Amino acid sequence: MKKTILRAAGILLAAGMIFGGAAATASATEVSNPTASQSSSSVNTTAASAIDHTWSLDASTNAALAALGTVQGASQTFDGLTIDATAVGAKFAPRTNDTQINAGTIIGVPVPAHTNPATITLSLSGGTTAVTASAGEVKDNVITVPASDTDVTVNITFTAPSSYLNSIVLAEQKPEPAFPGTPAAVSATDTSWDFTEAATDRPTVQGGTADYHGIAIDARVQGAKFSPRTTAASGGSDTQVNAGTILYIPVAQAEGGASITVQGQAYGATLKLNDADIATGAASVVSTDSTRYVPLTVAGAGSLYLTGIAIDYAADSPAVASHIVTVGPNEQYQSIQAALDANDSSETNRLVLKIAPGDYREKVTVTKPGVTFANADVTAKRAVTIRASYYSSNTFDAAGNFVPQDAFDLGTNKCATVTIGAGATGFAAYGITFQNDYNVVDHTAEGQQTPAVALNTQADKVYLKNSRIIGRQDTLYVQGAGNRVYVDGGYIEGTVDFVFGDANAYFTGTELHMAAFPGKNNGYFTAANTKKSGVGLVIDRCRLTVSDAYGDNAKLSLGRPWQTFAKYSQVRTADGSSYVTDVNLNAKNDTYADISSAVTYLDSTISSKVIKDRWNVWTGKDKSGKSVDVTFHPDVRFAEYASHDESGALLNPADYSKIVLGKMEALDAAQVQAKRAELLADMGFGTEAGQWAAPDGAWPFAFDQKYSTGTDTTASQPGTDSQAGTVSRHRPKAKQIANTGSSVAAIAVVVLLLVAAGVVLVVVRHKRQ
Repeated sequence: MKKTILRAAGILLAAGMIFGGAAATASATEVSNPTASQSSSSVNTTAASAIDHTWSLDASTNAALAALGTVQGASQTFDGLTIDATAVGAKFAPRTNDTQINAGTIIGVPVPAHTNPATITLSLSGGTTAVTASAGEVKDNVITVPASDTDVTVNITFTAPSSYLNSIVLAEQKPEPAFPGTPAAVSATDTSWDFTEAATDRPTVQGGTADYHGIAIDARVQGAKFSPRTTAASGGSDTQVNAGTILYIPVAQAEGGASITVQGQAYGATLKLNDADIATGAASVVSTDSTRYVPLTVAGAGSLYLTGIAIDYAADSPAVASHIVTVGPNEQYQSIQAALDANDSSETNRLVLKIAPGDYREKVTVTKPGVTFANADVTAKRAVTIRASYYSSNTFDAAGNFVPQDAFDLGTNKCATVTIGAGATGFAAYGITFQNDYNVVDHTAEGQQTPAVALNTQADKVYLKNSRIIGRQDTLYVQGAGNRVYVDGGYIEGTVDFVFGDANAYFTGTELHMAAFPGKNNGYFTAANTKKSGVGLVIDRCRLTVSDAYGDNAKLSLGRPWQTFAKYSQVRTADGSSYVTDVNLNAKNDTYADISSAVTYLDSTISSKVIKDRWNVWTGKDKSGKSVDVTFHPDVRFAEYASHDESGALLNPADYSKIVLGKMEALDAAQVQAKRAELLADMGFGTEAGQWAAPDGAWPFAFDQKYSTGTDTTASQPGTDSQAGTVSRHRPKAKQIANTGSSVAAIAVVVLLLVAAGVVLVVVRHKRQ
């Protein structure tokens, strides 16, 4: 529940210097003028009433000056100035627009006591001038007077034949305030800043400073840079922040403290918040005892690829409102993307898309926070399926550049049917099917399997309720270190690495189904590339099921560690293919130094077709085509606690003595509950500062007969694998972490209706690259 902060920058008033267009040649040393000393007894040393003062020398606009008239062969005073024109040829002659001052004329300028250096600027209407001064340093037409604790008079002697001045300006040189100063108009409200390409007003800063919605950017040192990137131009929807750059995050005074979370990827860079080391995706608690800037320093030799910064105040719990629009052939909007594009949203004013059951053949991108997709049929007997058929061929040229094979070949990061962008914090889906048809409906022949993402979540606080995610390879991509994803019930289907990514993703009461694909006899449920600061994928009280098409000799594993690589060299051939050489399993690959793949299965039912080794290492191919282990084993964090077989019996770790990676432990009920609480807290779920209280699962609107025929008994099955199981028929779901105020009673009523009707909800799923 964050508000996007409005930009508020303090405007600091600096003393202005007015320069004439002419150059001057004058001594920069203090001069003792004989004429000045002779007339010193007649010089008025009355100080100006304020250090900052301007004397207009335009007789057409200054009546007092016009009344003074020409001073020649005499001395006069004018508005605190002393005018000595007693020398031969000296003259002070006011005119329209300016005053002519001849050589030999001395003007005494009163300068009050001042704590900072002061300047006397001789503003010229034209021509040039040359002067000397009894105090200070002369440069061109400006005299700089040192700080003084007493009033002084600076006698300025004109040496040029004639000078034409329209004013004399006295100003104290107030020091520039230390950047960035103190933030103005900052309130203690939860705030998020978007640094993806969806934020079109991101500044480019190098060699200077700037402001971005209240965040002060300092990129003055050599090498520092704040550079927005776009997918089209650079392949990344983020902002590159080089080492040496400091981002100052505004923090308001408030009770209870706050937490700051930085989202993105750091490559060769280290991050410090208030001089304390932090990691991307991890909430860091900061004090809110005063309004100030908290510095985020990028150090090291690399860059931070920043997607977001969020601050969460313990004292801020704003009320949440929502506005509902309908989507469907006969509704307000005929497509999901059109509804998204036409409506604004935030985490405190949510946009709910009430989507009529049916197929929506479109590629959807969500960029705004506080968006909900909800099946208009709250019984979920009729499916809402969002489907497309984009993929990644993983084809490269000899230089390692991706080579698309057609308009649908977008690469893993862009091929998802639905993408939840980094700025779409708080996205939720209720009873929605996300499907990539590639390898599911089309391109289903042996040898055609390739990455094709169904749902890519790049945002924090994503909630999926009784939804279905269908694909084959790389079905669900949970992206963004520290981002939190809560999958509540539902069904996910795939074959290879079909739940993958580096987010903290929690699955409860969910079925993960290993679908079949022609010619394939192996598969992996997960492929995490968790950062060292993350908890990774937690699969709690879920069911892992396997298609009947797999025989007893199938090689199906709980997962493999993506990017937790040992040191090796890679050789790319002329046709773009590659192989590995010089593998050193005792050293970490520097490119992936911060990767430590983490997957935890807790109190879940595991298909007996999963291999005895439980997990797989990540392998590459050597020059001969043989598979080679490239995993850095010490950094892999795989665990299996209190697993059950299909009958409900606890698995005995003693029966699994050849586990390749990770560990397997049998826990009792109390230990399971303690482990669950520990994992949820470490993932950032809860009600404390910086934690997220996930929704309680209540549908965002009431039952509407218009969208339920009352005749369907099962949800439609868009996937081709028929092994979908009953949603949430497993052991009871964990106690909800937090109640957001939605009516639990409403859920109970729906459940009773379903039971009375004998309804069994069936669901399907997806895959990964």
